Amino acid sequence: MANLDEYQRAAAETTDGSFLVLAGPGSGKTTTLLTRVKNLMDKGHIAPEKICLVTFTRDAAEEMSLRFFAQMEGAHPPVGFFTFHSLFFSIIKEEYGLKNEDILMGKMKKAFMKEALRLSFPEKKTDSMFFSDLSKEISIFKNGGERSSLSVFSEEDFHTYVNTLDELKKKYKKTDFDDMQYEAKELLSSSDKILRKWRDRYSHYMVDEAQDMNRIQYDILKLLTIEHGNVFLVGDDDQSIYSFRGADPTVLMRFEREYKGCRKLYLKKNYRSDALIVRKASNLIKNNRIRFEKEYIPESKEEGRISYTVYKNEKEEAEDILRRILSNCDGDSPGKETAVLFRNNYQANAISCLLKSEGIKNVSLHTFHGAKGLEWDTVYILDVNEGITPSKKVKNEAALEEERRMFYVAMTRARHRLFLCAIKRSNNTLLYPSRYLLELSDKTSS
Repeated sequence: MANLDEYQRAAAETTDGSFLVLAGPGSGKTTTLLTRVKNLMDKGHIAPEKICLVTFTRDAAEEMSLRFFAQMEGAHPPVGFFTFHSLFFSIIKEEYGLKNEDILMGKMKKAFMKEALRLSFPEKKTDSMFFSDLSKEISIFKNGGERSSLSVFSEEDFHTYVNTLDELKKKYKKTDFDDMQYEAKELLSSSDKILRKWRDRYSHYMVDEAQDMNRIQYDILKLLTIEHGNVFLVGDDDQSIYSFRGADPTVLMRFEREYKGCRKLYLKKNYRSDALIVRKASNLIKNNRIRFEKEYIPESKEEGRISYTVYKNEKEEAEDILRRILSNCDGDSPGKETAVLFRNNYQANAISCLLKSEGIKNVSLHTFHGAKGLEWDTVYILDVNEGITPSKKVKNEAALEEERRMFYVAMTRARHRLFLCAIKRSNNTLLYPSRYLLELSDKTSS
């Protein structure tokens, strides 16, 4: 553990017990997690088959397992690397005798959805995107998120359709990724024998990106672990930006309350961003009320740069960003270490067209959500205006805090240079600078 800092080492050396590790942007959480796995085996004498590490995407789980085995110098200890869905499927697969082909995906899932529509609303007109949009809406609903106001069904018809689809899946003994968590929870809640079996399967659980858990995922984790309490959650409530999919950062606060003797640890050092970016982003996020208090220390000795520019409109904004990208490529491909970030996809239209006209294809254009987990030397954030960020759709304080978290995530993608851009008008509508710009202030001029 020679390469770990004091905060990472304190987390990696833990063994038994409940731990909530608050890991900010660029704090080395993956290195800490994987070092802890090795430490559990080497110093804690925990059998590798008793260790379960859970994250949210298949890519993240695969990357973690590859990095772990790379540091094991050819050994392949049978540590369990799972997504939540793959863990839940392993439970229902073993208990119900399901096979991989029993998971509804692709064409088979669409066929079931079409049949459910025929049975429930045979007169319903559809277009090419109907079933794709409906599938996303069902997923959001089943994960505890909010249904869109642009729903393809009324509230009553939506529930009628979902019930019909669920009955169809039950009839043919099929499941999908959204149903797995409900089926796993029902199994574990209804049978002491099955619960005991799965409680004994793993003795130590670790969860990455824990702020993205929804309530049912947390409930299942609690069923599996509350007895032995050996749970290591790594996350950052300040980076919880997926409430529309059901993610609930307050489960981290529940964890601290509900697990006896839970200890909070902090990965305090930011290895990504220069000092000014760390400081200003921290100023911003401190305006959120429902969060864990924390301070981050920039490892970089450089101050870095934050620039704020107001443009007449989207066209002027895009032209200036293109000029800056072309003038700062230093012989490399233009935009190689540069990203343009935005709250909504439509905002990228002007800059995207200009980049294509210049033959720049390698560029990074991402929504705030799409930029999560990524980083660049230079970041431009478009349209830092009221009604855009924060969105005009914000209805309450909780939603406003999530909008602030999204802007925080966008800011902390930058290593050295951050350009905040605002516009005066869009489609002849007068716009005002975002309130978040004032919240960056720390009494000293930047």
